[in-house]
Amino acid sequence: MIPVELNGMIEDAENSAWKTMFLKGDTYKNYSTLIVIATRGKKTTTCKCECGKDVSIEYQVGFHPWIVEAWKRLIKPMNIPVNEIVISGYEVGDAYEEAITQLLENPQLAQFKYVLFMEDDVIIPYIPGSYGPLIEMYKHLEEYDVSSGIYWTKGDPSLPLIYGDGDINSDKPFEVNTNWRPGDVVNVNGAGMGFALMKRSIFEDPKLTRPFFKSVNEITESGPVGFTQDLYFYKKIKEAGYKICVDTNIRCGHL
Repeated sequence: MIPVELNGMIEDAENSAWKTMFLKGDTYKNYSTLIVIATRGKKTTTCKCECGKDVSIEYQVGFHPWIVEAWKRLIKPMNIPVNEIVISGYEVGDAYEEAITQLLENPQLAQFKYVLFMEDDVIIPYIPGSYGPLIEMYKHLEEYDVSSGIYWTKGDPSLPLIYGDGDINSDKPFEVNTNWRPGDVVNVNGAGMGFALMKRSIFEDPKLTRPFFKSVNEITESGPVGFTQDLYFYKKIKEAGYKICVDTNIRCGHL
């Protein structure tokens, strides 16, 4: 048998399709991931009975078919643990806090190195020429602690959920950042958490106190203060020295 180097095999292959037989990248690494899915749970509506009385009906809010179809395209790492946990019926900040409690206190979840947060109104994109958005996001965790796709606010105008330029000590650390071009990986202070991948070790850092996630809407001595659960979390970890990025090539839909 004649020894042949792998690079030589790729370079000398006459058939270009042969190159696709080789899996490039780092998918062989331990990317064990717990996927946290926060759903809106139950809702109540009122309708008229035939007798004329108002009747309250409680029903479960399920996933939109578009969301389910998008999740089918989520290519996951092979041969390592990847599992989903659905937290239903909580306010979103409480849902995430409950998920992290289970992650840290359940011995069966001790093996997971990463946490992927997904929300049921975010559509995961198909990215031609790649192994999918999740695999792309893992690549950024060599340099960053959190990697997120990009999506936009609901309403008009619709603004990108990219906040700050990575400097938490700037005058406006959570101002909307538009200083980027499509395809850029942007160093930020905050982003949406509808499709966000992060290291488990963040939640094991003794410098960080609970809660990790909290929706804030209150009046203080200096005026009104409002934070969604994602920016509350990102502010906490940025002040502790963690790094966050948004991959603008992963453009998600937002129902």
